[in-house]
Amino acid sequence: MTESRTTARQGPVVDEQGDPRSGSAAPPDAPRYRERLHPSWWMWVLLFAGIGSLAVAYGAALGAAAGWWLFLLGFSLGALGLYLSGIRLRVDDEGFTVGVARLPAEFIGKVAALSPDDTDQLSGPQRDPGAFHVVRNSRSRRAVIVEVTDPRDPHPYWLITSRAPDRLARALVTIRPQTYRPSRRAR
Repeated sequence: MTESRTTARQGPVVDEQGDPRSGSAAPPDAPRYRERLHPSWWMWVLLFAGIGSLAVAYGAALGAAAGWWLFLLGFSLGALGLYLSGIRLRVDDEGFTVGVARLPAEFIGKVAALSPDDTDQLSGPQRDPGAFHVVRNSRSRRAVIVEVTDPRDPHPYWLITSRAPDRLARALVTIRPQTYRPSRRAR
């Protein structure tokens, strides 16, 4: 279900689809942005091939019915596991949540949507080992970089891939405090 609602108090609510619905008001706790990062397509291929191989081997030893039951059960459990391993991104008035990690709004610094080349550099050769990285799925070659201004947080920035990095960056900028405090960390 996609949502893109606007209210005077909260501002626009967007998701990776960007499907606008006019005339509907967002509840006070509605997210400004949400997205789920699913596993890459090749993980599904590996699951199918791995369970299929086991099913053929057991089917040859125990009979075709046992092989088919193993395949159905194994693939169902594996598919459920892959689905549940998807990471959720959520931006609301309180802050930015990625999976179980939470960055409160008052500690969000500079925010930028990155190009594919910049994403490749920051997740490869220029990677900061202290930064928080969530780089998922080969279809999302673009990312958002979020500066962390909390002096107690060991992460200088968050690098998060997204299917809609521009919308994610806009949603993060809307919750950032008006009195922006640059980080005191040396880079």
